[in-house]
Amino acid sequence: MPDVYKDPNPKPEIAIALSDDFTAFMGFMPVDKIRSTFESLLPEIFDAVKFEEPQFLKRLCHYFFNELDHDKAQLMALIDKLGERCKNMETLHQKTTNWLISQYGTSDVGILFTLTMNVVEVPKHSWFWISPDVPHAYIKGELCECMINSDNVVRGGLTPKLKDIKTLLEILPFD
Repeated sequence: MPDVYKDPNPKPEIAIALSDDFTAFMGFMPVDKIRSTFESLLPEIFDAVKFEEPQFLKRLCHYFFNELDHDKAQLMALIDKLGERCKNMETLHQKTTNWLISQYGTSDVGILFTLTMNVVEVPKHSWFWISPDVPHAYIKGELCECMINSDNVVRGGLTPKLKDIKTLLEILPFD
């Protein structure tokens, strides 16, 4: 999409938290952690996705975007179940899931990525580095973002802006 991704620059970033409540998704969790998270919070996904496949993370992301995101009734039912199961839990992933549901409702597939990605809280005035190939999303709080001059942002959820699922699935590092 040359009209969307106009420059050849990669997009490394440094983000500096400006508020005490800064929360972000930062890269995928280890495979074992993703598997155990789904087993405990959303076992229904096991019926649809073969978790034993060598490329299960890639298959899972394709399932989220290409199947669930096109079947809003099923997506909403799964996110409703997830919300109920996380309701009174206190882990960072579960609190982030509840907060995202309160902000976006139950029809945004991006909420399911809480179960696949590292969730980090960054203290005020602390910073972190994001290399160009690491999937990430700023969830809550204020930050100062410093990056190379590039408009190349490929989005898949949790935004009203342009989503480019095809390109995202092609460039995500599933290793």
